[in-house]
Amino acid sequence: MSLPDTELAGRNISSRFWAVMKYAKSYKAAFVLSVLLLAADIVYDVGYAWVQQWFIDAAGTRDIDRLLMLTGVCFAAGIAIIIFFMLQFYLRNSVQSFMQRDMSVDVFRKITSLPYPSVLRYHTGDLVSRATRDVQQANGMIANIVYELSYNVALFAVAFGYLATIDWRLALVVTASAPVIFFIGRLFDKRLRTLGQVQQQKDAEVRGLLQETMQGISIVRLFQLESLFTGKYERRRKEQNRLHMRQAMLQTTMNQSVYVTNQLITIACAFFTAHLAIQGTLTAGQILAFLVLINRVQSPLLSVINTWGNFQQGLGAGDRLAALDEEPSEAGGNGLAREQMASGESGDSNSSPETEASKRAEEPIRLCRAAAVVPVEGKASKVLLSDISLTVRKGEFLAIVGPSGAGKSTALRLCSGLIKPSSGLVEVLGLPVQEHLDAIRQRTSYVPQTPYLFTGTVRENLTLGVEDYTEEEMVQAAKTALAHEFIEQLDGGYDALVGERGGTLSGGQKQRLAIARAIIRRPEIVLLDESTSALDMRTEREVIHALLEALPDVTFVFVSHRMTAIERADRIVVMEQGGLVEKGTHAELMAMDGLYSMLYRIQQDQSEAASTTES
Repeated sequence: MSLPDTELAGRNISSRFWAVMKYAKSYKAAFVLSVLLLAADIVYDVGYAWVQQWFIDAAGTRDIDRLLMLTGVCFAAGIAIIIFFMLQFYLRNSVQSFMQRDMSVDVFRKITSLPYPSVLRYHTGDLVSRATRDVQQANGMIANIVYELSYNVALFAVAFGYLATIDWRLALVVTASAPVIFFIGRLFDKRLRTLGQVQQQKDAEVRGLLQETMQGISIVRLFQLESLFTGKYERRRKEQNRLHMRQAMLQTTMNQSVYVTNQLITIACAFFTAHLAIQGTLTAGQILAFLVLINRVQSPLLSVINTWGNFQQGLGAGDRLAALDEEPSEAGGNGLAREQMASGESGDSNSSPETEASKRAEEPIRLCRAAAVVPVEGKASKVLLSDISLTVRKGEFLAIVGPSGAGKSTALRLCSGLIKPSSGLVEVLGLPVQEHLDAIRQRTSYVPQTPYLFTGTVRENLTLGVEDYTEEEMVQAAKTALAHEFIEQLDGGYDALVGERGGTLSGGQKQRLAIARAIIRRPEIVLLDESTSALDMRTEREVIHALLEALPDVTFVFVSHRMTAIERADRIVVMEQGGLVEKGTHAELMAMDGLYSMLYRIQQDQSEAASTTES
């Protein structure tokens, strides 16, 4: 996805910088001390010139005692500076590491709190890039500004002051390059920042393509798409390389402009120093100190321009993180506890607790003129659901059927809060879904058609988010989903590793594990979205029968394409083009001779034809 990150490019630089700096608050003491210890670096860099000057001048006076005293002082100071160096290095890297960790965790938390439709607008590789590379580069702003810039500014000031004590005219000549360097920096900074944003976006695209190809490697092989995807990857890498080269050329042009300026100033300084030495104005020690200090004054200017270029790239990463942070998070609701929901304490002053509790008990799901519309850029909005009104009773087995694209899965996503209704009302357990997401999801389980298993063991996947389960509950849930038998046959049983995305298991096995995972949460409502599509018809019937027998008080809403799987449903709802067209039991719908009966007969004919072919 390409968000309008560049719109943030004009944001005040200080606001973006302080957005990163806030992560230093937790490590304030270590952070401040690491900055103060930069003085050790400055003392060493400038003190080196002072030592050179005094040693040369002392040698000229043949004062042995003074030389010995200076040697002792330098040795002691050297030991102290080494200790300070090590402490500063440790504190600086520790603080930056902790800040990067905290920032990354916050970005991860933000990603996991985004509404489901918002997540779908991003490419996975883009989100991964923002949580890793962008965080690293944004955190680099601290190194570039607080440490590098502070150090270089302080070194420049101290070295310039020392130079001025030797000869103020030469000191001014040395600093003549400063305004030129500032102008060069301003000339390149906007282009570097914009290019950094584009570069990070391209990096995310390359990472996303690589990730997508690896996840779909079986399709790539089976459809002989190796050349196609290799070509895509090669083209994107070429685009990435072109951007890298442009970035490198801009940085090099800026650096070389500064370098040439400094070299011209150095030549001028050498001329004036030689002139003063000929006149006898400077001592030998002062001349040597001056030659050392020229570098100490000019190197910070060179470093500042490099630091500024890196800082602009960090700002580009900060813009991308800011764009992500400004995405609205999913509202969790008021977080009603399970006990409150059970007792009816919803906080609604217009209804008594008894009324609310009774309402939830009898009508756990209610859709009132609910609609779902998806905006399409440059076109009319796509209507997924239109004016749906439906009530599901407690303990009811409600089936939803219809042709592809009828809106069946959308209806379940509305009930689970994954998407918001564009109009109308959706209530679950008597509460508006979007206002009480956390509370409702505690009591609801949703099983998608394509279950997602996380890397880990079977046990870890079954008990995700459930801390108070017992071994008996876990095994019983697996048995109800007809998963216990194949789990026992795995090497390690419930402690067997399932591999990335459950790659070691079949589609039917993954679906049964997902159903077992839904059961162990002790839900009041189970939403099954084509959750048995990978099972054969016999196993599918057995799973549905086991669920209804084991959980008689649980409300089931089951989306299916297979009519034979939902014949025993208490009610069947038929959907077409985003609307409800028929309701009733299997027998009632067959008697209507409408869409349901047509779909049922088509499936029966297909099943009979398949049986004839096999025989």
